[in-house]
Amino acid sequence: MSESKRPLRRGLVQAVVVLILLAVGGAGAAFLMKSAPKASRKAAEPPARLVETVPARMGDHPTPVTAMGSVRAAQEATLYPEVAGRIVAVGDNFIPGGRVAKGELLLRLQDADYRLAVRQREAKVAQAEAALEREFGQQEVARREYQLLGEDLPPEERALVLRRPQLASAKADLAEAKAALDQARLDLSRTEVRAPFDGVITGRSVALGSRVTTGTAMLTLVATDTFWVRVDLPVDALKWLEVPEDDGGKGTTVTLRRSDWPQGEHRTGRVLRLIPSLEREARLAQLLVAVPDPLAQEADNRGKPRLLVNDYVEATLAGRTLEGVVALDRALLRGGDRVWILEDGKLVIREVEVAFRGPSKVLIAAGVEDGDEVVATELATPVPGMALRTAEAARDGGPQ
Repeated sequence: MSESKRPLRRGLVQAVVVLILLAVGGAGAAFLMKSAPKASRKAAEPPARLVETVPARMGDHPTPVTAMGSVRAAQEATLYPEVAGRIVAVGDNFIPGGRVAKGELLLRLQDADYRLAVRQREAKVAQAEAALEREFGQQEVARREYQLLGEDLPPEERALVLRRPQLASAKADLAEAKAALDQARLDLSRTEVRAPFDGVITGRSVALGSRVTTGTAMLTLVATDTFWVRVDLPVDALKWLEVPEDDGGKGTTVTLRRSDWPQGEHRTGRVLRLIPSLEREARLAQLLVAVPDPLAQEADNRGKPRLLVNDYVEATLAGRTLEGVVALDRALLRGGDRVWILEDGKLVIREVEVAFRGPSKVLIAAGVEDGDEVVATELATPVPGMALRTAEAARDGGPQ
């Protein structure tokens, strides 16, 4: 081999060795990369949702029933004169809205004719009494004459001889005269019209100088000692209430309010009777509630709001008490009769047994235990087992 070709051959050999070394190194690196442990990706857990809870407390709770009622007069009378005449005087309170006491003078009719009739009847009585006295004298004369006759007459003839029919007639005339006198005196007393009970005049149709007859409606009087409130409510609500069957029974207590009364102001009544017919349009049961002193006239009620006839009020009837139940806001029932419970940091959805449903509260007989934490926060997509936390738990170092 010539000296000129040796350097070229040596260079080729070196290049081949370098390529072999690079190939071996690359294969080794690839093997190490494939055999090295790989780090696995783990999905991040979502943070626990912050919620507010309400502790469940078991106890004895009433079953209040809320309904609407209309105020009515318990006693109302339209007064008519019992005799005819012209009104010559009226009482100070003879105006619509005037309050009158039982026996108070409302108006007086002209009574001259009635006084004259009394004197005439008194004279008739005196005449009848004198006639009876004369007949007694004639009876004595007839008795003596009969004794002088010395005969025993039959009973019918003896009665005629002794003038017994004449005596009976004289007594009847006296009784008739006295009855006529009593009627005249009664008519005279009726020229004064007095209030039959404590009440308020709600309307009048006569005035001073009016001439009235027995068919003239003079005024309307409403008793003020008690008003009635007719409360309409669903029939199935009656099972929670005490409705007396007679005057000796004690009915459910009723709290009455109007929306425009000051906060906390109310009046109290009691269920008096169940009206034995349903309200025609809505087919509701009708309860009669008695409210004493509706116009707040007595000392114990001074300053309280007054009830007005034909007004509408909200009635809350205190139903019977259920024992061993949990009271919750009605809004805490979720998707029917379910309740969300926070238990060990997780959401638990429970079916519950609702014993009573009120307008704002429900009473739960089963499904919620005393001390359970009821979730009050709205959850868009509640899933059983989802992580929950409270602000108090977070401060105490609980799950975040």
